[in-house]
Amino acid sequence: METEALEGMIGDKDLAEIELTLSNLDSEINSRQQCKDQATPLLVTRNAERHAYDTKAPVAVEAAQDAAERRAAAEGFAEEYLRVHEAEHLLRGEMERYRAEHQDSVLHHAEMLFATLPMQESPRLEATYDDSDIPVLLAHPFHGSPRRVDQLYLALRLATLKGYTTRHRGMPLMLNDIVMTFDDRRTPVGLEVLAELADELQVVVFTHNHAVAEIASRSSAIRATVHELLPAA
Repeated sequence: METEALEGMIGDKDLAEIELTLSNLDSEINSRQQCKDQATPLLVTRNAERHAYDTKAPVAVEAAQDAAERRAAAEGFAEEYLRVHEAEHLLRGEMERYRAEHQDSVLHHAEMLFATLPMQESPRLEATYDDSDIPVLLAHPFHGSPRRVDQLYLALRLATLKGYTTRHRGMPLMLNDIVMTFDDRRTPVGLEVLAELADELQVVVFTHNHAVAEIASRSSAIRATVHELLPAA
């Protein structure tokens, strides 16, 4: 407090009044000091909080950006999942439609081919579903060796191709040692079956077995042209 202000407060007051004024001033000073003492820790706390906020703010912003990117990625994955799931549903529907339209004729032709390839009675083929609702093929009866399983698979594939060529232009069919599991009696029969398919599309059979090439070249029913591939130099 400035001197002039003190002189204004004292004025013509006597000593008792001056002492009372000083006492009041001391009380006010003590009160304000107490307020200051109480406010100082709070100010320190607020400064520490502000410093911590200033320090963590960039981290919080980065975390928010990362969360936004992850959310966008998750939304993209969800959209992709829905597209793939819908495509799978449509594809399965088309497969079921194709199966319903063509499986009877394919299975009937496969039964006839299979009866020809093993040169014995063919089992009845039935398309059905297992307990997990997965399409399966049953053969009644079927006492199968690995050789007969191969012949059944070949009959099914050839029957499918035969049905395909009735609706579309046939593409060349390339086979590698397709009669490898056939014995000498069944090999000519298998080649003749392939020759019948050659009326619809070009059939190319690769084999390392000279006996197969000789059978194909000798048989008039097979109508094959044999080309010997020379080893690479």
